[in-house]
Amino acid sequence: MKQMGDNAMVFSKRYKDLLYNGNCEPDDRIIGSISFDVKNRIVEIMRMFDEPREFVVSRYSKDTRKIGVFEYALMVFNHEMGYEYFPVDISGYGFDNYSGLFPQLAGGATQYLFDVIEYQWVYLSKKEKVAFSKQLNALLKEYDIPWIIVDGLMTKIDSTQFEMDLKNKTNELFAELKDDIKDFQPAYDELQKAFEFYNKQEYSEVILYSNKSYESVIKVVLNKTEGNAATLTSDVAAKLELPASIGSGAFKEKVLMSLPFMRNATGGHGSGSVRINVSKELANLSINFACSLITFLIEEYKKRGGENA
Repeated sequence: MKQMGDNAMVFSKRYKDLLYNGNCEPDDRIIGSISFDVKNRIVEIMRMFDEPREFVVSRYSKDTRKIGVFEYALMVFNHEMGYEYFPVDISGYGFDNYSGLFPQLAGGATQYLFDVIEYQWVYLSKKEKVAFSKQLNALLKEYDIPWIIVDGLMTKIDSTQFEMDLKNKTNELFAELKDDIKDFQPAYDELQKAFEFYNKQEYSEVILYSNKSYESVIKVVLNKTEGNAATLTSDVAAKLELPASIGSGAFKEKVLMSLPFMRNATGGHGSGSVRINVSKELANLSINFACSLITFLIEEYKKRGGENA
């Protein structure tokens, strides 16, 4: 049974340092422009997934009531804001309670719409989480909006279609596996950290966490808990079915060590007294490398029915 405020680190709190300029005024540059019509379609999807569930409605009582998760997400948002930001009438259950709400939700700050989306995802049942995410991500992709919801978190990806598809696919593979195979959870968390550092423009950290995620995946597919990049990539290359013209040694050095090389060359083991400046483009390349290599290894892992590569 869910309790109000279960998801404390929602979008506006995770990115609070980037959502306001130096004068403490809202700054939408990190989010980008999303039209009212598109946001209204997002809200329509949220209404569609107003799954009724039993909730504790007060921290001071154990009494429960059946409430739609969309309505409850709005209640939680208001609770976290400290006042009724969205005027939701909770005297009964039904869409009539939301009269006048949608123009305010779709027309207001996008960061708050993202907050409500994340709260709603938390309270959906497992099956509805999957369907909700697919519908929302399909809409965002339709309008080439560089955001997706992954495991309940609104995550920014680049607007180039190839890169969107690549990063989306990797996140979907992770989401599919990590609930059943808990060993993938650290690798998933590290990749999300790389995305967050990219949005915060901390590009050295992007490369570090991209590589962390990649090496964590190698450990899972090899069923190992330790090992450096050189050893891990040698071991995984030796187990892959590669054309004779490539060879495991060459594949390891030319392909599998590409991301560890970037990590080492940009101060991943400490840069000493020389500060290494990492560009946005290089950081983005490291995420793309990580997604490509991780997707390859996970697909090899799945091809073997979950057995070690």
